[in-house]
Parts: sequence; structure tokens; C-alpha cells
Amino acid sequence: MGEACSKLLKTKDKKNVIAILMSTVYRYLAAKIKLFAFS
Repeated sequence: MGEACSKLLKTKDKKNVIAILMSTVYRYLAAKIKLFAFS
């Protein structure tokens, strides 16, 4: 999460901010789903 926040701070373009947020959330959810699937 820390590196995503630093990317957001460096990014001025709103579309890029949204894209970074979406990809971060997607990766977070994918990791959670994998944890549940294999537990």
C-alpha cells in the first residue's frame, strides 16, 4: 500500500490516479481470494 500511495502523490493526472487505485485494489482482492481459496 505504501508504494501505491507514493505513486499517487507523484501522479498529477486524475486518470492515472484512478488507474493506479483500481489496479491496487484488484491485486489486493486477488491476493485475498487466493488466501481464501487455498485455506
